[in-house]
Amino acid sequence: GEFELGSVQALDRIEVSFIHPTAQFELYGIAVFNDTTKDLEQAEISKNTKFRKVYSDKEAVLYENTGVLPRSFLVPAAVVTEAGDETLQRMSQGDWAPERMALLELPNDERDDDGVSRQTDTTYTLPVHLRDAIRRLPPPARAGDPVTPVTFDIDRRRSTSANGSVTITDPASEAVYLAVEARTESVLVLNDLYYPGWEATLDGNPTQIYRANYLFRAVIVPQGTHAIEFLYRPRSFRLGLSITLGATSVLVFGLILLTVPRFRSLRIGNNTAGDMSHPELESRDTH
Repeated sequence: GEFELGSVQALDRIEVSFIHPTAQFELYGIAVFNDTTKDLEQAEISKNTKFRKVYSDKEAVLYENTGVLPRSFLVPAAVVTEAGDETLQRMSQGDWAPERMALLELPNDERDDDGVSRQTDTTYTLPVHLRDAIRRLPPPARAGDPVTPVTFDIDRRRSTSANGSVTITDPASEAVYLAVEARTESVLVLNDLYYPGWEATLDGNPTQIYRANYLFRAVIVPQGTHAIEFLYRPRSFRLGLSITLGATSVLVFGLILLTVPRFRSLRIGNNTAGDMSHPELESRDTH
């Protein structure tokens, strides 16, 4: 936002208060601009504990966002939305926060070819696996209720929330391995881009990946200790692998068919040559 002061004034303090009953508000910084001299001065936001000043000079002030969310974490609740605009609209409401709930979109196999959902808005007409998972989760917290922040131990690659902890055990470019300790049934949100070709397993068994919070991935995790794997196995890779294996099998079989007759003829030829190699011995035997 931009607010005109009307004239040059000396400012000792700027107070910002938010009075909207539901919507969210994040204060990232305040700057004071002198339209006459074109000077820009960043205001100090030392009372905002979420941001820690790490650098400053005459031209800029740099703050660290200590409340940034980790790559993966557990969320206590979920709400099912239609893809696209409905998800974005729900994210703009004041009761949504990534630590409070996950917005899950219907999986691709529940949509028509044109992307339109075959289900209605009612929870009871959702796919069975998703409906049962939503029923087992508690309802989302209200907008005014406090939310336990998600913390992250960068050295141990572990996030901790009210529902438990998630540790990235082996990060890789085409796989993500996670160790999860869930106090209750939860939603595991992985802040990696949702993209076709990714598969997930829970303790070695396939599990459904949901598109979460418009861009990311999520799976439902039951209470307890679990190992979760995200593996990138696009259909093109599986098709190419099948074609390669099939072509290799045909080639090997063809080589066998070509080699066996030549091997047999070689053995027959060797035996014949061996019988005719000593004619003088045969003549001695006849005498």
